[in-house]
Amino acid sequence: MRMAFTESSTLLDQSNVGTRAVFLACALSLAAVGCSPGQSGGSRGGGGPGGDTPVGASRDGFVQFVQPLLTEHCAGCHTDENQIAQRPYIAHTDGDTAYSEVMAGQYANLVAPRSSRLVVRLDPESHNCWDNSCLNSANEMTTAITNWANTSGTGGQTDLLELTTPVAMFGSSNGSARDNSGAIAFYDFKAGMGETAFDRSGVAPAIDLTLVGTEWVPGGGIQFPAAATKAFAPQETSVKLFNRIADANTGSQAYSVEAWVIPENNAQDGPARIVNYSVDTGNRNFGTGQVGTYYIFRNRSPNSNNNGSNPNLRTPDNSLATSIQHVVATFDQQNGRRLYIDGQLTLDSTTDPDPTVPTTLDNWNNTYRLILGNEHTDDRQWLGQILLVAIYDKSLTQAQIATNFTAGIGESFVINFDISDLVNQPQTYIRMEASPFDSYGYLFGRPTLLSSGPLDAPIRNMRIAVNDVVPVAGQSFSRLNETLTSDQQLISGLGAVIKQDLGSEQDTFRLAFEVIGDRQNLFVEPVPSSPPLMDDGQPATAINGVRTFDQINDTMSSLTGIDKRSGVIGTTFDELRTQFPVSPAMASFVAGQQVAVNKLALEYCDAMVNNAQARAAIFGNFNFGATVSNALDAAGQSAVTNALWDNMVGSNMARQPDESAFKAELNALLSTLVGNSPNGDAVRTRSVVAGACTAVLASSVATVH
Repeated sequence: MRMAFTESSTLLDQSNVGTRAVFLACALSLAAVGCSPGQSGGSRGGGGPGGDTPVGASRDGFVQFVQPLLTEHCAGCHTDENQIAQRPYIAHTDGDTAYSEVMAGQYANLVAPRSSRLVVRLDPESHNCWDNSCLNSANEMTTAITNWANTSGTGGQTDLLELTTPVAMFGSSNGSARDNSGAIAFYDFKAGMGETAFDRSGVAPAIDLTLVGTEWVPGGGIQFPAAATKAFAPQETSVKLFNRIADANTGSQAYSVEAWVIPENNAQDGPARIVNYSVDTGNRNFGTGQVGTYYIFRNRSPNSNNNGSNPNLRTPDNSLATSIQHVVATFDQQNGRRLYIDGQLTLDSTTDPDPTVPTTLDNWNNTYRLILGNEHTDDRQWLGQILLVAIYDKSLTQAQIATNFTAGIGESFVINFDISDLVNQPQTYIRMEASPFDSYGYLFGRPTLLSSGPLDAPIRNMRIAVNDVVPVAGQSFSRLNETLTSDQQLISGLGAVIKQDLGSEQDTFRLAFEVIGDRQNLFVEPVPSSPPLMDDGQPATAINGVRTFDQINDTMSSLTGIDKRSGVIGTTFDELRTQFPVSPAMASFVAGQQVAVNKLALEYCDAMVNNAQARAAIFGNFNFGATVSNALDAAGQSAVTNALWDNMVGSNMARQPDESAFKAELNALLSTLVGNSPNGDAVRTRSVVAGACTAVLASSVATVH
């Protein structure tokens, strides 16, 4: 049906923002970027009371030019009309079904046909090509989509709104807003491939890191997924750190270590190494690491031991989160060691000074080597993601640390969407902050009203259009129900991850509404096709979809035996409620909702393992009072795995995970957690079991009908 659209999006300003911090923490508390609502992209002409029509492609053009190719070459899989069926049903003989599937998945790009997913799948991906030539097949599909686009005379788009010149949102970035002054080693992990992470500080010699067993994170970062993974540099280049920081003649006698990190869990010990300049477990110049729910910082000096741990400087208990965090360690001869998390000093230097009296760095060793994620002896593994690392030959100030926290790790742009005509008030806009999320999508957040005067205008069910097509997936604001009232009003605290179309250099955006002001155009989501028959000829058991917020909470409460109204559970659920699914539609489930599910599952599992009655109902006689090595030997790990399968997954159901694969994966997780803290006490035992419980409870066991 129809929806009202805003004027074409207008780029106002840009700066670097912590994209993953926004999304993974689900807070969307991006720094405000100064912009003037007067910088509009122009006024939109016309627009009757019924509003405008969302731009869509001509169905007839699709049926005439593209559908014949799909039914001829793709019907062996991509239709539910035969026994072998695979979504999407783009090769269906029914034109409406095939057209809906192509449009819902954004498989055709009518502005740039050669970049269509239907084309790229053929060349360069070489999927199911015909005529013995993937290039020829791709060219044939490109021609068909081009002809489709030309059928209406407007690129295949009907009822096109009157637009100003499109603005590429990410095409003119001014670069970083970070304060990198004094950085002598810098890693943003943007390469995305290969076995080397390059030092981009520009200070010679470059301390390039060799990657062992790590995985690249889309958009920038490396992940340490298992034991014996690390990123390390040789002594020949690592000596730059000694020369610039500790050398008696050339050193600054002050330094900072900055990192954006996502810990895998809060049960790692050792300490598990994050960024270290060391040689083995007992000798280092400096090091940062994780012990359970807090970070530690070690610095070698004449007043400490060779390990820099006399004692450790640490952040408070429970200051470490399993979402993205900005962690900075600083040292100078006046204040000693300091630790900051997300721009804030974790301990007051007046009431809680460094317990080691600060002095020079005369006893640093110039043969040590920089290493991330592990120790050189491969026995202090840290699991998680490191998205950025910077090392400075100075102690960063509170203001500089706050600047870099605000800047984050990814480009962010502030866009004003002009709604003046839609609400009958001049110079009225919805401002949104947007960032590239990864290689495939964008993150939008903090929609805020900018108004020249008071309003009383309803706004419901807002969607983000990319190049005037409304993607089906990721539309987090599609259940919005608010009233626009005053300037600087935050309309929603949600975030939306929207799929790329042409790419970050060309994509433009608009907002669409079912209701805004006195305009109303209800939108009906496409009805999905019926599920295909199973290979055995029997109808498939229907999956009803994703459980909504209350259903997920009820499920977790039932599986763990913990009252959903208990203190920390109730508080956590209330805080996260708006981040849970509001619709059972699978297509609407996004990564930010999974993060909320993980957090709630962690609270339930933690409460369960610390409640004798609740844990006994699931784990029986398992000894939660024993140390890690005694409780979680091979037999103990199997007991935990079997208990979680029996009580949270179950057996003899029509649809369920493969039991052997499930148990193998869970046993591998337990082995990793145990390996990170083999000498842990009973508290650590409960933490490890809670971690395994969280992995199960946050899975489809609790989220899918």
